[in-house]
Amino acid sequence: MRYSRTLPEDFEQLLLPGGSLRFVVDLVVQSGPCATDKALDLQLREDGGTRRKVTLYRGGTAILHMRLDRRKGTLKLWAHDEYQKQFQALGLSPSYTIGDSKGLSTGITGYLKNVSVGPHHFEREGGCENWLSHRYGSHWQTGECVAVDREVVLGYENESEKDAEWRRPIKTRFDEFGVGLPALMQSRFNLPVQRKTVGNELDLLLWRPSTGEFLITEVKDGGDAAGVYRSPIQVAAYLAAWRRFVEALPEDALDGVRSLLAQKIRLGLIPGGVPLPETICLSALRPVIIVQNPNRRSRCWKTLDGILQLLQEAMPGCLDGLGLWAVEDNALTDITDTWRKWA
Repeated sequence: MRYSRTLPEDFEQLLLPGGSLRFVVDLVVQSGPCATDKALDLQLREDGGTRRKVTLYRGGTAILHMRLDRRKGTLKLWAHDEYQKQFQALGLSPSYTIGDSKGLSTGITGYLKNVSVGPHHFEREGGCENWLSHRYGSHWQTGECVAVDREVVLGYENESEKDAEWRRPIKTRFDEFGVGLPALMQSRFNLPVQRKTVGNELDLLLWRPSTGEFLITEVKDGGDAAGVYRSPIQVAAYLAAWRRFVEALPEDALDGVRSLLAQKIRLGLIPGGVPLPETICLSALRPVIIVQNPNRRSRCWKTLDGILQLLQEAMPGCLDGLGLWAVEDNALTDITDTWRKWA
């Protein structure tokens, strides 16, 4: 198991002041968190084995990937199929030499400023996740949580290890619970629900310096009732994966988070005042569900309460310390002690 997303030194140098890709970081920071959630967000990613890539997001979608080819001295660019026609039409080349600063700046800037992203990518949780990642990353303020990463995935050496550490002990167990959920909820609470299986990506990893907590976070939109009430299954599964990782390899887990935060600080993607964590332990891992514009009149809260009861009975302790937070009017607030009043 691993959590390793930092760029190698030569790739990092390109994004630092004076580097040929520094303008990309500037575009991200200057885009600012906005009400439409259309700010640019930059994340560092594994790209198979020891390779790394930079991914740029707008809303809930990745619009550009970049990878350094050391041997050729080039930067490879590509986009998802959804943007491939625009990639070509806007004149972006799939490969640039590292020394071609003008070509890189002209091509990438033109693409990022003109690429058209469908409105559905700013709806539901995608836009909110993008806003949270950018607002609590590039525009973090003292006393707040820090957005370490989004669409978080633990790495495994091979499929055998992934089966042994994730699929069999965790994913299968929570998938079985989610598939059987409709019958359980009907018999216990006479409430209709939709079945749920677990994906592979955690929405957000947040670091809370004031408490030393690492927040294992799922993001949902208040208009998606099923998404809200089924979110405990997802966050409980990802929490179990991180507990397994931290228990087995605490130093590796801490180094992965510290290294990523430190590199983002050096790059200017996170302000320099952010303190780095000194330790990580099981008790520091806290599950959190963030709901954008929660609908206080929705029946989802009653259903959510019932699902939490069933999860606690089936897997005691799987969501100890669960927090519920809300995003309203571009502000993040804790509703852990109030949401049950809406049930």
